[in-house]
Amino acid sequence: MISAGRVALVFWEGYLGVAPSLIHAIEALARHGFQVDVIIREPALAYAAPPVFDASQVRIVRLQRVAVTSIARGSAATWIGRMVHSFAEHVDRVRFLRLCRSLGARERYLAAIGVDEDGVLGAARLLAGRPSRLIFWSLELGTLAGSRDPVRRWVHRRAQRVIGRANVRIVQDPDRALALATLHGEAPGVTRLVPNAPAGPALDVHSRFFHDRFALPADQLVILHAGGIVPEMLGLELARAAASWPANWSLVLHERQSRSPDDPYLRRVQEAGAGRVLLSLEPVGYAQLDSLFASATVSLALYSDRHGANYQLMAGASGKLAHSCRVGVPVVCSNLPGLRALVEGHGAGLVVDDPMQIEAAVTSILVDYARFREGAFNCYREAMEFDQRFAAVLGDLDRMACA
Repeated sequence: MISAGRVALVFWEGYLGVAPSLIHAIEALARHGFQVDVIIREPALAYAAPPVFDASQVRIVRLQRVAVTSIARGSAATWIGRMVHSFAEHVDRVRFLRLCRSLGARERYLAAIGVDEDGVLGAARLLAGRPSRLIFWSLELGTLAGSRDPVRRWVHRRAQRVIGRANVRIVQDPDRALALATLHGEAPGVTRLVPNAPAGPALDVHSRFFHDRFALPADQLVILHAGGIVPEMLGLELARAAASWPANWSLVLHERQSRSPDDPYLRRVQEAGAGRVLLSLEPVGYAQLDSLFASATVSLALYSDRHGANYQLMAGASGKLAHSCRVGVPVVCSNLPGLRALVEGHGAGLVVDDPMQIEAAVTSILVDYARFREGAFNCYREAMEFDQRFAAVLGDLDRMACA
């Protein structure tokens, strides 16, 4: 094991607390003996907080966002508000790259891991022209490529050139690796498949997390959708389906960021659910996620197919799928490429074409619950556990340290 060297992880988006693969990468790098600098731009939204890392091994470097005036915040949906927000974002991009350049001048990094397009540009600045030390980690697919904003399009084109020189690419599964190659072209380096998943063994645990939070009867079944309550994850469609479910079933929609129940979309979701939907709008710390998922009878991993490859290709990218399988909770998922093969191939749950089919799928799972529970455990052990796949990246870093 190499026990010296400083590695940077550059994450422009900054929502570290809801990115399990990044959390466990930082922890794995520290355990492996590396000093780790995590360089982030503070997220605008109140996401769940990341765990506390070992301060002797991990340093978090935060860029505070440019403040947006209250007038712009109040008019975010107008063209003036959008212009102000875009301008502030681009100013932050310049400040972020300057921060990375400054850190690179003070520290000689063994390697830098750039997360998505803005992150990889920052990582390249840290390395000062040493592309053989660059690792590109793709969490999202093509979020900048189709933008109308000329600056964002410039970032995409510039990132393409930098990614083409990266020594290693990390992506969640084979389908997303193919999409990444289409987006950025083939690369001479290696591609590592690392799912967006927790680390460590499967856990045979039970919990009353949501029963306690909402004072539910002991025999109430919790059907859980965790993550964003947004159109891309069919929040409104889920609520409409739940309105006709059996009385002893509750649909719990748990958010990864703090939101107000007065949010217009959430109010529509509540109305559509006809009193059958419970909104959990305060995120929890990462250490509580096992208990949160273990309190569900069945977990939902449903995504719209109308919002591009980033949502269509969710097999290895679905954190809710990995966290559910880790604690043996069967899953009902969308009929999307990769997702169906992963869930049905391991017997971890059932696939639906429409949210209105969830009731029948859950009923079938309950008939043979022990088998589906074991299938969920197997899915996690065989396809989704983080450590066994990130080991290849640690090997890449060891070789860089020896070079």
